[in-house]
Parts: sequence; C-alpha cells; structure tokens
Amino acid sequence: MPSKKIKNVYFLEKLPSLNSICGSAFVICDQKLKSQIQNWCKGQKVYFVQAGERLKDLNQFALHTKNILKSISKAPQAPSAFIGVGGGSVTDFTGFFSSIYKRGKPVYYIPTTLLSAVDASHGGKTALNVSSVKNVLGTYHFPQKVFIIKHLFQGIKSSEVFSAYGELIKIALIHNISLYESLKQQSKPSFDHFWKVMPSAIKSKLELVEKDPFEKKSVRRFLNLGHTLGHCFESYHKIPHGRAVAMGTLFALHWSADKKFISSSLYSETQNLIKHYIKVSSILKIPLVRLKKLLRQDKKSISSGKIEFVFIKGIGKPFIKTVSIDDIVQFYKKYYL
Repeated sequence: MPSKKIKNVYFLEKLPSLNSICGSAFVICDQKLKSQIQNWCKGQKVYFVQAGERLKDLNQFALHTKNILKSISKAPQAPSAFIGVGGGSVTDFTGFFSSIYKRGKPVYYIPTTLLSAVDASHGGKTALNVSSVKNVLGTYHFPQKVFIIKHLFQGIKSSEVFSAYGELIKIALIHNISLYESLKQQSKPSFDHFWKVMPSAIKSKLELVEKDPFEKKSVRRFLNLGHTLGHCFESYHKIPHGRAVAMGTLFALHWSADKKFISSSLYSETQNLIKHYIKVSSILKIPLVRLKKLLRQDKKSISSGKIEFVFIKGIGKPFIKTVSIDDIVQFYKKYYL
C-alpha cells in the first residue's frame, strides 16, 4: 500500500514488486543502480545505461536502439511496457524510446534523483538532444504511473538536495502559494524537508499539465519560469539543472522587478528565499556572443529574434510576454557583466 498517492504518483518506502507494476516489462536503468535493483528485477530483461546528457544525444540513439532490440529478441516474449529507473536523462530516454517502439508502448518511471522526482518524471515530455541543442527532438508520452521510492535516495548528497529546490521553488512561485508561504519559514534545506514538501509541488505541476497537456495554451508554458536563462547557464557552465534554473529564476524575478511587475520588496523576499535553499550567491557570467547563440536555440524562441519569456506579477501570478533576444542580452549585460 502506498504511504501517499497523488493522481498517478506513488510515494513508497521501498520498491514494489516488478510484477505488481507490469507483468512483462523491459527495464532501462542507470548503471550506478545495478547493485540496488539486481534482486528486484531478477528474471527480467534490463538495459543499463550511463546517465547524463550524452545518453540523450541523437548520435547515440541508434546504437542504444540496436542494443535494446537485440536484448528484447532474446526474451521469451516482447515487452508490454517499459520502466525507466534513474534520473531525468534516463526517464527522458526511456519515455522517448517507449513512445516510438512499435508506435508506442506504456511507460512507468522510478525516478532516483530529486530533480527527476519533483519535475522531470511528470508531464509526459520526452526528449533527445542534437549537438548542443537541448531537447529539440521529443514526443508527448505520459507515464502510466510514477513510483518515488524513499530508500533509493539514501546517501543523497547535500548539493543534489540544494539543486532540486530550484524546480520546487519555481512551482511554488507560479502555482502554489501555500507551498511558498511554508518555504518562507526558511526551514533548513535537507532531504527530510524536501521529501515532506515534494508532494505539494508535484500536485501543482500535474494540475498545470492537466489544464494544458500538449502545451497548446499558455498555462503549461508557465513551467518555463527560469528556464530561458537557466538552460544557457546549464549548457555553458555544465552546472546541475536545478542550480541553473535557480539562477534563471533570479534573473526573471530581477527583470520582473525592473519592469515594475513586482515590488522591490517581493523581489528581495524571493531572492533571499532562493539563496537560502539553493545556496546560489550570484548569477554566472556568459560571453554575450555565446549567450545570444544559446538563446536563439531555445525552444521558446519564435521568429525574428523574439522569445516567449515568463515573468511574474505576484506569487501564483505568472504571465508570458514576447521579448526580443537583444532585450534579454542588454538586461543581462547591464546588471551581470
């Protein structure tokens, strides 16, 4: 029995039996977890991968596909579903593969990083990268169920916990006032605190996704708060996604305050909140030529050097405004170079 359940997301202390998830599943798993899951998946076909952005590289995808198909051919029966066990790169890869294998098979996720648990495993987006362009190829393929297993996070590093707060605070800013108010109490950032508040953040993301599952309206795009500059920091400096999003969110909040969308006091409050939980002291520097190039590659960019940028006008009040890439670069140059 789940200790907690929100929609199709189960919060458990330990792994459920593989048969209780799906009778004939093919497991794709982060190789670092081999010793932790070998008894759990005994008798099932498992394909171990090296997690990271290289896993999502289009140039590697054909090789992985051949290896997976070879492994499937040796099984007594074809898989009826796929299970991705690992962080965001593993669930992205598993989701994409399952969405195109025989025109689509069900997928289940067992996230093993906090970033994947709080964000990447929910929403149905799958993706591959092409060269340095992140997530440019992808599908919508919604998981049947997501299992978040507490014991798989044993020994988690503090730096990973701090990074994961980047996505959690983002969802509080755009769609969860009660979560934001609880975060204002400035509890000590820790795994136990994150585990306690994570269900509330996931519930908020699922609510936004349900309103706009295929991103046809602006609702789901609110989840891009902090990601315009965040992806630039992540690509250029090779820093964890959550820290990059936190820096991108600081930029978006600063710009919102500069445009008088929010008060200077709210900007100061949100800035302090991010710095408290994520331990981000400043926004990193990127050469302007490189920044422009990265912004042009952003999925939110539209024609004529324009980009859809997420601002806020209050907690729980995000909105999207089309701005020029030059305007972003000029604001960045003025305050951060």
